[in-house]
Parts: sequence; C-alpha cells; structure tokens
Amino acid sequence: MTKYYDNTRLNSFRDCPRMYYLRHIKHWRREGLSKDLAFGLAWHEAMDVVWGNINESPDYIMEQAVHAFTDCWIEHGMKPPNELSLDDIAWLKTKTPGIGYEMIWNYIVQRQEMIQGFEVLEIEKPFVVPLYKDNMEVLYCGRRDKVFRSNGQLIVGEHKTTGMYQKNGPFRQAYIEGWSLDSQVDGYIHSAHMDYPKEHHGGVWVDAALCHKQIHDGFKFIPVNKQTPMLEGWLHDTRSWIQHIEVEQAALEVLPQDAPALNCFPKNTGSCDKWNGCGYRDICRFAANPAQLDMPPEGYMVEKWSPFEKLDLQSIGLPPEE
Repeated sequence: MTKYYDNTRLNSFRDCPRMYYLRHIKHWRREGLSKDLAFGLAWHEAMDVVWGNINESPDYIMEQAVHAFTDCWIEHGMKPPNELSLDDIAWLKTKTPGIGYEMIWNYIVQRQEMIQGFEVLEIEKPFVVPLYKDNMEVLYCGRRDKVFRSNGQLIVGEHKTTGMYQKNGPFRQAYIEGWSLDSQVDGYIHSAHMDYPKEHHGGVWVDAALCHKQIHDGFKFIPVNKQTPMLEGWLHDTRSWIQHIEVEQAALEVLPQDAPALNCFPKNTGSCDKWNGCGYRDICRFAANPAQLDMPPEGYMVEKWSPFEKLDLQSIGLPPEE
C-alpha cells in the first residue's frame, strides 16, 4: 500500500494531532474563502508566467501575468477585481488584486535581468522521493516552485508572500531567520539532492514578496542550505512523525464506536490560539468523540486534502494512495 506524505499533512500533525484527525481523516475544514490563500495562489500563478516568459518584453510579461493572477483569483471563489466594493477592499486589506498587479510589475522591473541569467530547469513540477532506502511504499511528495542553475549551483526557488514588514528592511529579521528552521524548505533540499545527485547544490532561495498597503516593491531572495548531517536530522524527524501518525491511526481502527471519547490523536491545547485561533476549536469544545459525527458541524464542509490528487502524481506514473 503506497502512502504519500507532504509537508501540509506533517505540519498539521506536528501542530496538533486532533487537528490532523479532523482535517485529514474526517476531511473537514471551515467554510468560507481565504483571502490569504487566494492571493498566495494567484501570486504563484503570476510568477510562473513571469519566469516562463522572462525573455519577452516587460509589457508582454505583465499582461500575461495579470491574466494568470486574475484567473486564479476568480477560480478560488474571489470576486472579479472590477466587482470589488469598498467593503470588500477593506476586508482584503493588503491582499487586493490591485496591490498584486503593482507587485508583479515591480517584480518584473527588479528581477528580469537577474532571472535571464539563470538556467531554469523546472517550473511547478511535482516530486516524489522515498524516505527509506528499502521501502518504496512510504513516500514524501511536494511541488517545487522553481529549479534553476545559478553560477554552477542547483537552486530550488520557493515563492512566498508575507506582511512581515520592517522599516528599511523590508522584511523583519525574524521572518528571514525563520526559514532556516522550516521543514518544508528542508524537504525541498532533500528532494533536490535525491533527484539531482550529481549537481553542486545551493539549497533553497525563498523568493519573498512583501504585501503592504504602500510598499509594492519589497522583494528578497533568502538563501537556505543544509549540509548532510542536517538533512539526516530532517529525515529522522520526518520518519518519526510518520510513525507517530501511524500509531494513532492504528489506535483509531480499534476504537469502539460507542467510545465516550476519542482516545487517539490527542489535542495539543498549546496550539489553540495559533493562526488567529484554530478553526477547529469549537469542535474540540463540544465533541468529546468527533468520530461519532457522521456529518461536519454547521460552519464546516467536507474537502479532502490528497497529495496524490493535488500534485497530480498520476501524471508522473505513480500509483494512487490506498
């Protein structure tokens, strides 16, 4: 039986096993739109166009990138830019299409010549790599935003947007330094070593873009690289978290249907106030055993997160998750 683990699933379990259960076993999530998610996805689509057409004129790149941004924005349930009311704009704050368009143009102006000097090898290509030498049934997967060569080094590019502004920064030092401990970045570095074993590796460049009301030209490449011992540490940690998940899944399988409490996937109450308040707090307050609920509570919907489907792993010949 093939099992696919991605950073989204693993991070969810690390933050709170109960949240993992509700999101990735019950497949529940809060109803409603996420402006941060919509903007981030739209920015990624625009960056794919910019990088894929980097030798074209700035005006052409801009036109195509704006189309890609807008189409993605609308596709994820947001209003078309010309239909946004003043209340909508107030709710969106720094995540409006207008600000996004300004950022795209400034990115082209700042980065075109630099990117033209890169040898771009991949744009939004999924990857799957083993976590064990002798076990091809437990796989780690993801999607690298960009892979390119620069000055003889293989680099993984990762686009990120943030509002963590610092005067004369433009990014807070904590934001910059935080990437050195990011598990997703470590996974990208590990996967690049697996897929490009003969290259001279330069790690990940986090391509940070600032979302701000007035400042629309804040960009910075944040380089992160890890030597073999650090990657071995990431590999050990990842395997360990997967083993914890499988222990909890085994306990769930033998849990009696009439059990008064869900005696597996324990709550991490230290995470309840993260992310402006965990979206599952209300369920945890009132449902001792959510396994007994056949339908999601009011305000929630069923939406399965499947790395296999999200990354279209079938397109690269991999078997579906069972």
